[in-house]
Order: sequence, then structure tokens, then C-alpha cells
Amino acid sequence: SGNEIIEKFLENYSTSSHDKNSCEKDFLDRLFKDGILEEKRLRNYLIIMDYYKCLSRHEGHSTKAIAELSELYQMSSRQIQNVLYKWSDKFRK
Repeated sequence: SGNEIIEKFLENYSTSSHDKNSCEKDFLDRLFKDGILEEKRLRNYLIIMDYYKCLSRHEGHSTKAIAELSELYQMSSRQIQNVLYKWSDKFRK
């Protein structure tokens, strides 16, 4: 079942660190190293989440939100637009 899979996954990737930030970073590092999580996919997820936050801050002005994300992620506005177009449906359900 799904819960068994999640528990097994957490068993395999749990860390013994008590420092929460260190624990999370180590966890993500292991997921990247083992090929379970792709950096690009995580970046795209963060762009989508940040876009909706920026959109509300900029009162629905998409151009301003995209410009802010372009600067934040050091990507062109066109690249940000492509991420939004290709990935929004995958992350916003």
C-alpha cells in the first residue's frame, strides 16, 4: 500500500542528525545524489510556487511577477514563462 511505500522510503532516507536544517539539506542532497530528485524539477516547482506568491503581491500583474522571478532565479523572462507554461499543471492540482 501507499503508506508502506512511504514508510520504507523514509526508513531508507532518514538521517540521525538533530539539526533540522542540516537534516533537511542532507536529505535533499541524498535524493539528488541517488537520482530520485532532479534539481531542475525542484527548481521548476519553486518557480511555480513563487510565481503565485509574486502574482498576489503584484496585484495580478503577470509581467511584474515574471520579471521578479527572472531576477531571483537568474533566468530570462522567456525561460520563466516556459517553466510556467510547461509545469504549472503538474504542480498546481
